[in-house]
Amino acid sequence: MEDNPSRYFISHSNKFEDRHLVNDVVIPKLKDNGINIYEEEDLQPGTHVLPAITGLVDKADKTLLFISENSLGSSWCSFELLISLEKSQRTNRLAVVLLLHKIEESQLPHIAVLQEARKIHFDEHNDEWVREVVEGLRETKTIGDIMPAGNVAHGLVWSHYSGFLQYVLPVLQHQCLHPDSHLTLLLVLWYVLVVQSLDGAGGHAVVPAQTRMKIKSYFGL
Repeated sequence: MEDNPSRYFISHSNKFEDRHLVNDVVIPKLKDNGINIYEEEDLQPGTHVLPAITGLVDKADKTLLFISENSLGSSWCSFELLISLEKSQRTNRLAVVLLLHKIEESQLPHIAVLQEARKIHFDEHNDEWVREVVEGLRETKTIGDIMPAGNVAHGLVWSHYSGFLQYVLPVLQHQCLHPDSHLTLLLVLWYVLVVQSLDGAGGHAVVPAQTRMKIKSYFGL
């Protein structure tokens, strides 16, 4: 078996089905093929979750995104996608591989960089995905290799912006509707200012369906 000192981070939903498949199927099969994975025990005890996850993604050679209906609705998975794409921009190297479980590519977020990432369909009864994932994790592609410079800028800006909104808006909504203080009148209408040149880059912010917050977007800065 080939010795590979690189280590990889796996992003997945914590719903039972996803957690079971990742921990009991995906990780063991990848380990059997020489892929080293950061696991829950690698999170340092006593540290806050956000910086701990960010640290692991940053240390990992790449992130394997286990994409399912559950993960598409998860704020945490959106956050992990966001910081993985940010790393791609910072290192000028595509740092994500997508493993799709019971979803189609058309269901993925319409983010330019994400559309260029390797996408592999997971099948619990056919191990062909293992070889493809191993190849995808070990291959090296620069952002410039797969996208024109203008698309890189627009795609990454919108991926960061949309991911940030998907993570932070549900938290803001909860704090506004259930404040710790005794304030009873809070404005729950948010105005988002967006640079006009990005209007054609995949457009409007992605707001989680479960939030009732109203977002107004103004182009023209």
